[in-house]
Order: sequence, then structure tokens, then C-alpha cells
Amino acid sequence: MTSPSREAFEAHIHAKYKNQRVATLMLERMDGERYISKIIDYLWAGWQAAIQHASDVATAKCAEISEREHLDFKGLNPDAPPGKRGNSYVEGLSDGADLAGDAIKEALK
Repeated sequence: MTSPSREAFEAHIHAKYKNQRVATLMLERMDGERYISKIIDYLWAGWQAAIQHASDVATAKCAEISEREHLDFKGLNPDAPPGKRGNSYVEGLSDGADLAGDAIKEALK
């Protein structure tokens, strides 16, 4: 079974080559995991690294937003604008950022 990421990668390779026969040959795998073509194998590794980096950046930003809004909600951030302490909207922002971070991690497994 291929992952959605691998399916997207292979669809991307197919879209870039006008000769679909060549694209199909380039995407053959020797052991079910590694591609026969070293170039495609390196591109796949780069694709995976890019997705991991994007996931790390997005989840870190979600954690940052969650922490900031939580501190504002609790009244622990002296730089917070007035009206944020105890505000259920601010609490929702914090919780929503946590949920978004969790969803990003789950989607990119």
C-alpha cells in the first residue's frame, strides 16, 4: 500500500513528463520502497524532507499561537491587550491552535 505522500509524488513525476512510458519506467521500485532510478530516489528523499520540514514549521507555529493565547486567557502575559483574560474566544483560539497542530501531525504521518 502506498502512502498519500508517495501517490502525490508519483503523480507529480507523471505530470512533469510528457512521455508517460518513461515516467512509469522511472518510477519502478526495486524492493517496494527504493526507486531503481537514483535520481527519482533522491527526489523522493527530498520530497519527504520537504514535507517533514513543512510539518515541523506548521506545528511549531500552532504551538506558539496556542501558548500565547493561553497566557493571554490566563492573564499571564503583561503585553496582552485588555479584554483577553478569561475571554472564551481567546480560550478557543488556544484550543483551536492545539487541534490544528494535532491534525497536521496526523495528516502527515
